[in-house]
Amino acid sequence: MATTSTGGGGQTPTAQSASVSGAEITSLKAASSQRAADAAVTVTTIGPDPVTLTLTWYNSDQSGTPGEQDGATETFVLKGRTSYDLRYTHTFRSDRCPRYWGLRISTTPGAGSGEPYQDTGALACMINFPELG
Repeated sequence: MATTSTGGGGQTPTAQSASVSGAEITSLKAASSQRAADAAVTVTTIGPDPVTLTLTWYNSDQSGTPGEQDGATETFVLKGRTSYDLRYTHTFRSDRCPRYWGLRISTTPGAGSGEPYQDTGALACMINFPELG
Protein backbone atom coordinates (compact mmCIF):
# COMPACT_ATOMS: atom_id res chain seq x y z
CA MET A 1 0.00 0.00 0.00
CA ALA A 2 1.28 3.49 -0.83
CA THR A 3 1.71 6.03 1.95
CA THR A 4 1.79 9.80 2.20
CA SER A 5 3.47 11.95 4.81
CA THR A 6 1.20 13.77 7.23
CA GLY A 7 3.77 16.48 7.85
CA GLY A 8 4.06 15.50 11.51
CA GLY A 9 6.36 12.58 10.92
CA GLY A 10 3.57 10.01 10.54
CA GLN A 11 2.39 8.34 7.40
CA THR A 12 -1.17 7.83 6.26
CA PRO A 13 -2.01 4.93 3.93
CA THR A 14 -3.50 5.95 0.59
CA ALA A 15 -5.72 3.83 -1.59
CA GLN A 16 -3.86 1.92 -4.27
CA SER A 17 -5.62 1.62 -7.59
CA ALA A 18 -5.92 -1.72 -9.33
CA SER A 19 -3.21 -2.67 -11.80
CA VAL A 20 -3.00 -5.63 -14.18
CA SER A 21 0.53 -6.81 -14.91
CA GLY A 22 -0.46 -9.57 -17.33
CA ALA A 23 -3.35 -11.24 -19.12
CA GLU A 24 -2.96 -14.17 -21.48
CA ILE A 25 -4.88 -16.93 -23.18
CA THR A 26 -2.90 -20.00 -22.17
CA SER A 27 -5.03 -22.47 -24.13
CA LEU A 28 -7.84 -22.39 -26.68
CA LYS A 29 -9.15 -25.58 -28.23
CA ALA A 30 -12.29 -27.04 -29.71
CA ALA A 31 -14.45 -28.57 -26.98
CA SER A 32 -16.01 -32.01 -27.02
CA SER A 33 -19.26 -30.32 -28.03
CA GLN A 34 -18.86 -29.75 -31.76
CA ARG A 35 -19.84 -26.07 -31.73
CA ALA A 36 -17.87 -25.02 -28.65
CA ALA A 37 -14.38 -24.01 -27.57
CA ASP A 38 -12.63 -24.28 -24.20
CA ALA A 39 -10.30 -21.48 -23.09
CA ALA A 40 -7.80 -21.18 -20.26
CA VAL A 41 -6.97 -17.61 -19.24
CA THR A 42 -4.43 -16.28 -16.74
CA VAL A 43 -4.68 -12.80 -15.23
CA THR A 44 -2.03 -11.40 -12.87
CA THR A 45 -2.67 -8.25 -10.85
CA ILE A 46 -0.67 -6.03 -8.55
CA GLY A 47 -2.73 -6.10 -5.38
CA PRO A 48 -6.11 -7.73 -4.70
CA ASP A 49 -8.23 -4.77 -5.87
CA PRO A 50 -11.05 -5.57 -8.34
CA VAL A 51 -10.31 -5.73 -12.06
CA THR A 52 -12.66 -6.51 -14.92
CA LEU A 53 -11.96 -9.28 -17.44
CA THR A 54 -13.77 -9.14 -20.78
CA LEU A 55 -14.03 -12.08 -23.21
CA THR A 56 -15.05 -11.49 -26.82
CA TRP A 57 -15.53 -14.53 -29.06
CA TYR A 58 -15.18 -14.47 -32.85
CA ASN A 59 -15.79 -16.45 -36.03
CA SER A 60 -13.05 -15.95 -38.61
CA ASP A 61 -11.88 -17.30 -41.93
CA GLN A 62 -8.29 -16.14 -41.40
CA SER A 63 -6.02 -17.34 -38.59
CA GLY A 64 -4.76 -14.56 -36.32
CA THR A 65 -7.47 -12.10 -37.36
CA PRO A 66 -10.79 -11.70 -35.53
CA GLY A 67 -13.79 -11.88 -37.83
CA GLU A 68 -17.37 -11.25 -36.77
CA GLN A 69 -18.19 -11.29 -33.07
CA ASP A 70 -20.12 -14.36 -31.90
CA GLY A 71 -22.62 -13.68 -29.14
CA ALA A 72 -22.48 -11.05 -26.44
CA THR A 73 -19.27 -9.91 -24.79
CA GLU A 74 -18.79 -11.66 -21.43
CA THR A 75 -17.58 -9.61 -18.46
CA PHE A 76 -16.30 -10.87 -15.10
CA VAL A 77 -15.10 -9.00 -12.00
CA LEU A 78 -11.99 -10.53 -10.42
CA LYS A 79 -11.09 -9.52 -6.87
CA GLY A 80 -9.37 -10.71 -3.73
CA ARG A 81 -6.29 -12.34 -5.25
CA THR A 82 -3.32 -11.41 -7.42
CA SER A 83 -3.30 -14.43 -9.73
CA TYR A 84 -6.25 -16.02 -11.52
CA ASP A 85 -6.20 -19.21 -13.61
CA LEU A 86 -9.62 -19.36 -15.22
CA ARG A 87 -11.48 -21.73 -17.55
CA TYR A 88 -14.32 -20.79 -19.89
CA THR A 89 -16.40 -22.65 -22.48
CA HIS A 90 -18.22 -20.84 -25.27
CA THR A 91 -20.87 -22.38 -27.50
CA PHE A 92 -20.81 -20.68 -30.88
CA ARG A 93 -24.16 -19.36 -32.05
CA SER A 94 -23.40 -18.32 -35.60
CA ASP A 95 -25.11 -20.27 -38.38
CA ARG A 96 -22.13 -19.78 -40.65
CA CYS A 97 -19.28 -22.24 -40.70
CA PRO A 98 -15.97 -20.38 -40.29
CA ARG A 99 -12.49 -21.86 -40.48
CA TYR A 100 -11.55 -20.54 -37.02
CA TRP A 101 -13.08 -19.71 -33.68
CA GLY A 102 -11.26 -16.97 -31.79
CA LEU A 103 -11.08 -15.26 -28.42
CA ARG A 104 -9.83 -11.80 -27.46
CA ILE A 105 -9.42 -10.89 -23.80
CA SER A 106 -9.08 -7.46 -22.26
CA THR A 107 -8.92 -6.09 -18.75
CA THR A 108 -9.89 -2.86 -17.02
CA PRO A 109 -7.53 -1.42 -16.09
CA GLY A 110 -5.61 -2.50 -19.17
CA ALA A 111 -2.94 -5.17 -18.88
CA GLY A 112 0.66 -4.43 -19.73
CA SER A 113 0.43 -7.35 -22.16
CA GLY A 114 -2.33 -5.64 -24.18
CA GLU A 115 -5.40 -7.47 -25.47
CA PRO A 116 -4.31 -10.94 -26.60
CA TYR A 117 -6.16 -12.81 -29.35
CA GLN A 118 -5.94 -16.53 -30.11
CA ASP A 119 -7.87 -18.80 -32.44
CA THR A 120 -8.35 -22.51 -33.10
CA GLY A 121 -9.79 -24.55 -35.93
CA ALA A 122 -13.59 -24.67 -35.93
CA LEU A 123 -14.06 -28.38 -35.19
CA ALA A 124 -17.72 -28.62 -36.23
CA CYS A 125 -16.89 -27.12 -39.60
CA MET A 126 -13.85 -29.34 -40.14
CA ILE A 127 -15.96 -32.44 -39.41
CA ASN A 128 -18.98 -31.44 -41.48
CA PHE A 129 -17.10 -29.59 -44.24
CA PRO A 130 -13.57 -31.08 -44.45
CA GLU A 131 -12.78 -29.02 -47.55
CA LEU A 132 -12.61 -25.96 -45.24
CA GLY A 133 -9.75 -27.43 -43.21
